Amino acid sequence: GLSAGTYTVTVTDANACTLTRTFTITQPTALSATTSQTNIACNGGSTGVATINVTGGTAPYTYSWSPSGGTAATATGLSAGTYTVTVTDANACTLTRTFTITQPTALSATTSQTNIACNGGSTGVATINVTGGTAPYTYSWSPSGGTAATATGLSAGTYTVTVTDANACTLTRTFTITQPTALSATTSQTNIACNGGSTGVATINVTGGTAPYTYSWSPSGGTAATATGLSAGTYTVTVTSANGCTLTRTFTITQPASAVSGTTVVTNVACNGASNGAINLTPAGGTAPYTFNWGGGITTEDRTGLAAGTYTVIITDANGCTATVNATVTQPASAVSGTTVVTNVACNGASNGAINLTPAGGT
Repeated sequence: GLSAGTYTVTVTDANACTLTRTFTITQPTALSATTSQTNIACNGGSTGVATINVTGGTAPYTYSWSPSGGTAATATGLSAGTYTVTVTDANACTLTRTFTITQPTALSATTSQTNIACNGGSTGVATINVTGGTAPYTYSWSPSGGTAATATGLSAGTYTVTVTDANACTLTRTFTITQPTALSATTSQTNIACNGGSTGVATINVTGGTAPYTYSWSPSGGTAATATGLSAGTYTVTVTSANGCTLTRTFTITQPASAVSGTTVVTNVACNGASNGAINLTPAGGTAPYTFNWGGGITTEDRTGLAAGTYTVIITDANGCTATVNATVTQPASAVSGTTVVTNVACNGASNGAINLTPAGGT
């Protein structure tokens, strides 16, 4: 039970004779150690390393790692946690050291994006906000090639960003930038039926883009999908979607070249009181074919067998436009007549009588 030091023993026999001896009890130097460790670069990894360098005691040394179970001076492949190594020298002397292997917080990210407002545009934006890991971070966008946290000027498609932290740990996120379908439209119109009217109608039916739509008609000023009360001319409508995308269409509202009209050639009654007058009617303007209404159920274009008088016809074209034409058939003011002044024969058997005739009336 001696500790290190010098000890003397004196032996005395029965005759009081003595003998002395000296002992020096030694001990090895104390076991001591320096330690080093490599923490985990990327959260969730198993790249930790712990090393113990032992001096003192009596070599050789044995090592027992817990809980990893290693038996060397260096333990590798460690995940985050606490590890203990017990070193035992040749004399069964022991030394214990504890290591705490750390790891960074996991790389994580929130993302946001702005999709394309108008079909065919390049206004998409994708942003990644990274936390965790070990700053600073670098960014690599594919296929756009950006190197910032935000990628701009994107067209529709799929984009991938890879974030790499200072420890070369990576995180990948994918964005799908969308766009609305293209604005498209079908149109219809109703042209003016009667020259000079304001019955034109223009309609646009819009699909695609992002509803609701607004409408601006020029020069009529309408704000609906249908513009009414239009006179002949050219009209433009601009449709704007909820995203500010626009589509323009132009309408040309037409009208018949001229109004419905009619000219007449009148054949007057030859003899007072007769019914041999005629009206030859020639319609024009508007849109053929035409219908005619003289009244009394008469619907022919021309009239014959007419007595003197004024006749009215309503001409109606294919669009329902009308014109009223008047024609007057005349006759001689009075019938043909004659008056006579008679000079009788003066002497019987003579031939000196005379008749003086004065015609009147007729033509």
